[in-house]
Amino acid sequence: MPPGQQRPPMKMTTGQPQYQRDDGRQVYSVELERGPTGFGFSLRGDKEYNTPFYILRMAETGPAARQGMMRVGDQLLRINNKSTENMTYKDAIEFIRTGGTRVSLTLQRLRPTGNNGNMNVLVFDVFCFPENPH
Repeated sequence: MPPGQQRPPMKMTTGQPQYQRDDGRQVYSVELERGPTGFGFSLRGDKEYNTPFYILRMAETGPAARQGMMRVGDQLLRINNKSTENMTYKDAIEFIRTGGTRVSLTLQRLRPTGNNGNMNVLVFDVFCFPENPH
């Protein structure tokens, strides 16, 4: 994009890529409804370690997998329209858990580079599930 020119605001259409960046990355939004065991995905990343949030795993039958657009390795940019840029891991998980029965996520699909697409990041592994589902 030329200097001084701004990208138009994204529309929040669930599950469709909103735009493709010059470097091949796609930004898209999904809306998930909490299932009996949560939203069905886990995150990795943390502001305190200067690591952006990524989708670490998805439960095979959870809402995230059933939605069909999310992929392991996608970067999480926004939770309920709030930027994750300055969030700690603890804050992100709490924001998802306390946000009600639905969550809106804005994600970015990264083009794999080297290392067979693996990303070297510090891993924090907690599923976005209720504390006590029973």
